[in-house]
Formats: sequence, C-alpha cells, structure tokens
Amino acid sequence: MKTVVQISKTPLVGAPARLAEALETHLGYRTLHFYEKEYPEPLSGFFTNKSCHLNLDEKGQRLLFEDAMRSADIVHIHNQCSFRLEQHILELNTKAKFVYHVHSPLREGPLYFRRLDDFRIPWSAFFVVGQIWPRLYPDATPMPNIVPMPPVEAPAPIGDSVRVIYSPSHRRQGRWGTKISPVLDETLKKLGDNELADVFDLKQAVSPYQLTQLRKKMNVTIDEIVTGGFHQISLEGMLCGNVVINGSDEFSIQVMRGWTKSKARPPFVVLDESNVEQELTALVKDHARLQEKAEETLDYGKKYLLPEMLVKRYDEVYRTLN
Repeated sequence: MKTVVQISKTPLVGAPARLAEALETHLGYRTLHFYEKEYPEPLSGFFTNKSCHLNLDEKGQRLLFEDAMRSADIVHIHNQCSFRLEQHILELNTKAKFVYHVHSPLREGPLYFRRLDDFRIPWSAFFVVGQIWPRLYPDATPMPNIVPMPPVEAPAPIGDSVRVIYSPSHRRQGRWGTKISPVLDETLKKLGDNELADVFDLKQAVSPYQLTQLRKKMNVTIDEIVTGGFHQISLEGMLCGNVVINGSDEFSIQVMRGWTKSKARPPFVVLDESNVEQELTALVKDHARLQEKAEETLDYGKKYLLPEMLVKRYDEVYRTLN
C-alpha cells in the first residue's frame, strides 16, 4: 500500500491529522502528519495528539521525517511550509507525487492568491477544502474535511428549554473568514433572556474531544450566517444529531453535493442576518419541527458523512496521480 506524508506549517485545527488517520484506518495507507509550528496557548496541544512535530534541528524529529519522506509515494502539503523545509523535501524525494491542499486563504481580503505558485515543487494535484473556499480557487478540486467520529444513535431529547451551542473557532472580522455576527449575538441573548433556549455561547477554548461530547447533548448547532458558507462545525453538528444552522448559499450547497456524490441537499437550516431572529425564535418554539429536523439531519450524516465514505474521495484522486 502507498505511503503518504502529510505536511503543514501549523496543525490546521487537526484536519491533516484526521485525514492521515482515516487513510490508515479505513484504506490501509501508511501515513504520518508533520507540522512545523504549534498553536500558542490556549490552543497548544488541542490538535496534535496524532501528529508529529517537525523541527529539523532536533535529531529525533528529523529522523522520523527523513525516513517517512524517503519512502513516500505521495507528499500532501496543506496550505504552506517553510522555505527550508521545502528545500529539504526536494533533497529527500523527487519521485513522489505532490499534492497541494488549501484550507483557507492565508490572508483575509482584499488579497487572495494561489500559494502553490510560491513553491518550486512540481504539483500533481490541487485540492481545496470543499466548503466556502472553492469559489476563490475555481481550478482546485473540492475535497471534504474528515470528521472521525461515529454518529450518535439518536438526537438528544428536547427538554423544556432547547439547548443551542455556538462555538466559533475565532471571533475575527473579514468578508470570507469571519464567523461572528452582532445580530446573531443579540438573538442568542434574547433567546436566553426569554428562557426560550439554553444557550451555550462558548467564548473560551475547549478541546475538540470535550466539545464533541458537549455537542452530543445539544439540540441545535449554530455555525455562522454571514459568509455564504459552512465549516467543520456543521458537519460535526449533523453527526451529533443537532439541527444545524448556517448561511450556506447555493454555491456552497452544490459544492457539498459534489463531494458527497449525492443528489440530496444537506438539511441545513439556512439563515442570515435579515431573518435569524424571527426564524430561530420560531424554530426553538416548535419542538415537533425541531425533532423532525434533527432526525433528518442525523440520517443525512449517517448516509453521507462517515469518514470511511469521505476518505475514498482522496483515494480516488491519489490513484490517478501521474
């Protein structure tokens, strides 16, 4: 079976490591993920438990990397790596097939550019995370993020107060990268104040494992409603049996239909700043509708979002590289 080396500058919230794990677990690939730089506190250690830190000046880390690189059939680079590491990669292995994978723009507007053009590496494939980003990289192949968790058996029961979780990974502004909305913040405050919902608005860093366990207790997951896209949170919410709210436009919906290879539309509740207060309030009041939507969402997750299904998209492309 082929050997794939995954490389990234930072842990990229665990996406390369999850891909490596799925390739090994479900398809038998030999694979390791190396990252050059850890996140600062409080995120340090959250996303690296199945990755290898790479400092070329550290003897043991260098040995692991060089052994993996010399045997690599495919080298899959996520977003960027240092110039020094690129040089070393080309010294170690020029026969491998190289894949470039953009996860998000490395600079928030107005400047977006193709990072793969900065490398001297001969690329065989160009991937982009199949969420909002394909509109910015139209010549890249949209690929799914992998959520390495089994779906819950059933949605969490709805109590007197609907449980709503909102856990944006950051609270920065920006046209394409933002995940926050003052209108949404105000809506959630009103729902909590009026005791229509028990709102978990997480402003402190929480480990991915703990966040997943908490999400399984929720009824509603809110992604973001301002960019026209969706994120990893939406996929996690579906597998946890939550009703998932985001602002996906038709482009994002069609991108997801592409990598799931399904005619089914993802059962998101699509809202934006113009209607989030009215529609979200109505939704949390209607427990019967909420229960029905949660069951539909979980059923979709079980059919189309399991890691053993999605990792096949990578295998299909890997096998065609030349």
